Amino acid sequence: MKKTVVLTLAVLFGLSASVLAQALISTSNKRDPNSEYPAPRILVPAQCEVECPPGAVQEGEPTCYDRYDDEYNGGCNSDPYVFSTLELTCNTVTVCGTSGVYDDNSTRDTDWFQIDLVDETDLSFCCTAEFPLQILVITGSQGCDGRQILYSGFGNECEEACIEATLPAGTYWLWVGPSDWRSIPCGSKYVMTVNTRVFCSFPCWNWTGDCLKGPNRDVSTLPACIRDDNFAAAFPNGLVVGVSAPGRHTATWTSAAAIKEFKCGYGLPAALDGNYVDPAAGQLGSIYGEAVALRLNREFSCKGYFSDRARCYGEDVVPAEVPRFSGLTVDQLLALADQALSGNASALVPYGSSLLRLQNALAYMNHLHEDAGCVAMPLPDLHQIGDNTPVGTKGAPPEVLSVISRPNPTEGGATIGLALPAAGNVSLELYDVRGRRVATIASRPMSEGYHDVPWNGTDDSGVPVASGLYFLRVRVDGQVAVTQKLTKL
Repeated sequence: MKKTVVLTLAVLFGLSASVLAQALISTSNKRDPNSEYPAPRILVPAQCEVECPPGAVQEGEPTCYDRYDDEYNGGCNSDPYVFSTLELTCNTVTVCGTSGVYDDNSTRDTDWFQIDLVDETDLSFCCTAEFPLQILVITGSQGCDGRQILYSGFGNECEEACIEATLPAGTYWLWVGPSDWRSIPCGSKYVMTVNTRVFCSFPCWNWTGDCLKGPNRDVSTLPACIRDDNFAAAFPNGLVVGVSAPGRHTATWTSAAAIKEFKCGYGLPAALDGNYVDPAAGQLGSIYGEAVALRLNREFSCKGYFSDRARCYGEDVVPAEVPRFSGLTVDQLLALADQALSGNASALVPYGSSLLRLQNALAYMNHLHEDAGCVAMPLPDLHQIGDNTPVGTKGAPPEVLSVISRPNPTEGGATIGLALPAAGNVSLELYDVRGRRVATIASRPMSEGYHDVPWNGTDDSGVPVASGLYFLRVRVDGQVAVTQKLTKL
């Protein structure tokens, strides 16, 4: 069970910096000699083992020892002061480190990590350790002489401690150390994760995945969790795709809950053939999933659920990489989609009369800021899509190769959807962030069209893959064709 304590002590209780420091366990690495703790040191092995996840940042300092002088990230306890800086340009940074108590229980290894926020930011700071743990958020803009503890969290051995806070722009220190001065051997491990909610856009499949927070996480910045935490406020009156007019059709979701239940589907794009109310998963084709996803991205950004609260995605302009639709704003693209999907074929004539072009434009804008640009993923070349697929066409093979995994993120296996414009020898492989092949999911000839390939969540040895970020890579006739991210929780 997670132990979470989130305090704004200076605000709630009006404490001065000195009194505040006394209200919490000191940030110093030197124990008060008058402490009641016994002097003899009895080292007790940890009751659990904390595993460092793939792709994590290593703390990088030596394991502490008697008379150890922390010259790496001892923060305000070092002379001169020294902090490890965390780059928070991405959603999540994970750090693996060690700590302990030494010099006959008089000194502990405390680690200080500096973060610099240029805007107001929603911060999630969590840590699990092989020892009783304390974590702190400390103001650092005035330097060590003016430091002030803002938030504190505690966790017992092997339990997760978390701090969730909204911080104004400035410099802060994230502090990790033992909460108990006794029986903690140097080299005891911890894993800390720092999440920031930045401006993002999320593909259809990510928005409609389940919110998998895990057993020890009450708050998450995963896209589906942002959706669940704010869905009702973003869509108090539901959602309509299409246009309500004579001879036109609409798909109407009457509530936020109904939108949440809608899933992305397969199939070539086609205009609505009637009016739909609360359409279920698979009842409408893939273009409706992309249209709903882009509306979600628009609403969640414009209502301030990302840290760049002044930015509304509806005002962003479709880039030149999206032929025919470049120069439109996202709001204009959504309005055009409403007209075309309602059955107004003439609306797309200036843009090539192709619903497939429109679908790929919607999908492109959904992917454009995926992961806030933290992982360099190639976006499709939309110039290869022709204008020869008229509005309402059904049954033809896909014109662009694509891969979709669902659910994504996943706690176990997944179903990999492939859309193949032509037959060929297809290999579907899973790679980790270091470029190592983890699993060959499929390797066989496939016909043109749509295929669902199951993956049981294991590597080539039959062992479940570890949590982390992976890449699905599709090769057709030996040539790398497309890559997609997959997250294992």
